[in-house]
Amino acid sequence: MRIALVLLAMGGGAAAQQAAPLPAPVGPLGIAPGYYVDAAMPCGEAFDVFFYDGKRVGVPGYDRNGDAAGLEVLPVGRVTRTRNGSLFIETLEIELRKLPGGRIALTIHDDGPAMRICRRDQVPARFRAR
Repeated sequence: MRIALVLLAMGGGAAAQQAAPLPAPVGPLGIAPGYYVDAAMPCGEAFDVFFYDGKRVGVPGYDRNGDAAGLEVLPVGRVTRTRNGSLFIETLEIELRKLPGGRIALTIHDDGPAMRICRRDQVPARFRAR
C-alpha cells in the first residue's frame, strides 16, 4: 500500500494518469469521449491509441516503414451490434467491446488488450486529433 501511495504522490502509475472522472458516454458507441490506450501502458508512451469524440473515431496511421505517423480520424459512420454484443465500427472495420470501469477492448484481427482513457494532453502529440 505504501508503494502505491508513493507512486501516486510522485505522479506515476496508471491510476495517477487518470485523475479526472470519466465524461458521460456519448454518441453511437455509448462510451466516454477521449483517447484510449493500452491499460498497461503510461499515457505518454502510448503508440496504440483509439480516439472517439461522439462523431469521429481515430486510430494510428502507419507510414511505408510501418511506423505510426499520426492519428487517422474519420466519421464514426455505421455501427452495428454483433452476435456477442460488441459493436462493429464499419468505417474502421474494428469491433469494440465495452469492459467494466469505462474501459474498452478492440478487435481488428485478434482481440486487443483492455484500454483505458487518457486526457488529450497526456497522449503523445502526434496522436492528438485535430
